[in-house]
Amino acid sequence: MKWVLLWVAMGSGGSLTSGSAQFDTPEACAAAQKLHAGLGMKLSMTSINIRSVCVSSQNGEHKDALAN
Repeated sequence: MKWVLLWVAMGSGGSLTSGSAQFDTPEACAAAQKLHAGLGMKLSMTSINIRSVCVSSQNGEHKDALAN
């Protein structure tokens, strides 16, 4: 089963960009999501906000590695 990291970056002026990346395991997807979160924290000083989630390409199950 493949996992896809989906992300959206929102700028302070309302600009949006999005992307995706495919991974073989949920653990790899979660690791990439955590890297994106770190990037988002660095960019938050410039008013850019990044949101992401890992989604199974087989059944639509989603996992948020950042959720408690």
